[in-house]
Amino acid sequence: MKSAEERLADALAEIERLKEAAHNEAVRTARYPWENPQLVKETQKVGYNFRMDPVTYLKIKWIMENKGGIKSIQQFLEKAVSKHADQILEELHAK
Repeated sequence: MKSAEERLADALAEIERLKEAAHNEAVRTARYPWENPQLVKETQKVGYNFRMDPVTYLKIKWIMENKGGIKSIQQFLEKAVSKHADQILEELHAK
């Protein structure tokens, strides 16, 4: 009969095997690049120089000052771009 430590080690090994199998299946069946966990992992954060007109800047600054949870313009832009991208993907039936 196996000790508790041996059973735990076996269970942890099985969990890792199942995680790897799920990962491999996700890579194999990914329809779009953002669904491929390997590609997402390999892709580093990408930065772009974004210039905005003064009115847009002042609107964002006002939102940040009057709504909690937004710590930076970068964070605001990331959320806005992600939401807009999701909306476009839905229109393209790619989500």
